[in-house]
Amino acid sequence: STFLDSGKICVVLPGDGAKLKAIGFTYCPWDRNYGRECGFSGHTGDESVVLGSVDIPRHRERGDPSTEKVGTLFLTLPSEQQETIFKTIEWNFGNSASGRRLYFLYALGALA
Repeated sequence: STFLDSGKICVVLPGDGAKLKAIGFTYCPWDRNYGRECGFSGHTGDESVVLGSVDIPRHRERGDPSTEKVGTLFLTLPSEQQETIFKTIEWNFGNSASGRRLYFLYALGALA
């Protein structure tokens, strides 16, 4: 796992980019609630595209990680955006996300 230094993560996709079906992340809901939403955007090289957002459920503020499960959330891209080739993807947890613990980031699709 890693802790966020800021509220944004940008991932450069390999090669010429990728066509995406879904984007997501696995996080730990027990350590603290840093933000209630994650917004996603993609960059084609020429433009930035807002892809959507997911609400992050409220859990207990603190807890014992050995007794709690991680949470995984996905955004399925609208069909009109699934044919776009993206070069980078950004996860934006907002200004209050510094300190959020993340385990995995997901970009599901096919390389261009």
